[in-house]
Amino acid sequence: MNKETLISVIIPVYNHPADLQRAIESVIRQTWQNFEMLVVDDGSEEDIKSVCDSFNDKRIKYLRNEEHINANVARNKGIAEVSGEYIAMLDADDEFLPDHLKRRSERIKEWGCDGIFGSAYIFDGKKERIKKSRPLMKNEKMADYLLTDGFCPTPSHFYRAEAAREIKWDEDLYWNQDYDFSIRFAAKFDFRCDPKPTIKVNWHKGHKQKLTDIHFVSQKKFIEKHKNEISLPALVNYFYSMKKEAKETGHKKQYDYYENELKKTAGKNKITYILLSIKLKSLFHKIFF
Repeated sequence: MNKETLISVIIPVYNHPADLQRAIESVIRQTWQNFEMLVVDDGSEEDIKSVCDSFNDKRIKYLRNEEHINANVARNKGIAEVSGEYIAMLDADDEFLPDHLKRRSERIKEWGCDGIFGSAYIFDGKKERIKKSRPLMKNEKMADYLLTDGFCPTPSHFYRAEAAREIKWDEDLYWNQDYDFSIRFAAKFDFRCDPKPTIKVNWHKGHKQKLTDIHFVSQKKFIEKHKNEISLPALVNYFYSMKKEAKETGHKKQYDYYENELKKTAGKNKITYILLSIKLKSLFHKIFF
């Protein structure tokens, strides 16, 4: 990899300037220093520009949407403005480990692929653990991978800028947007897994999004959009997971919907068998990958 290769880091942000400062610091600390950083402010009410300006680093470019819409709009704005050959995605509340850009740039050249995703350190506010990504199996579709035991977090995404421009993020999705992008990217381009964790995802207690109506609409749209690409076990696993989450968060409308979808998709007598098969498949992956 030519050391002069420019990497563009895109950080969508909405409020929470302290989190953004931590994310920017993690990019500044990279062993690969030839980067530009596009901080895309999605209509924040808090002062985000001053955080960017405080670093006094010309590599940091501040962009702003005057109206708050969603992170996908901000991501696409960044993708349209990058100058680098490669793009590294980073969410404002997460961090890169120091060798993230260097390792990604070396691997994408070595493997001759179009994009890379991978594992992460997960911090819940008290302790840190590793959540591993496994490579896709031969002929395995990304949709099945993601809806069973696969892990493809957005801050681990690294791809050729031209490929990202061709796919773009679905600006109408407020939930499962990372699944949607990954499925469409993997369908057209060579998207590979690097199992070594090079990012840190901050999942603090209570930080998980609630199932609001707009998220619920996005869930249904996501499934309808990719239903033909999802196997029966993976689809049932998704419906089962969402039904469980709806129950835990007290959303009866969502719970009833996913309960009904489970019955229509697999039938009462098949659900246990299908879920068991997914657990066995997951165990197989843990042993061999």
